[in-house]
Amino acid sequence: MPVPAPPPRRLPPPAAPALAPPLLPRRFPRSPPALAPS
Repeated sequence: MPVPAPPPRRLPPPAAPALAPPLLPRRFPRSPPALAPS
């Protein structure tokens, strides 16, 4: 019972911060330049 508790708690933390940084910098700098040339 104590084994399945740590795995599910370690997956959410790395997935949230990994998507947050790439989504913020990619939407700001790539949003305006991508729509202008398009």
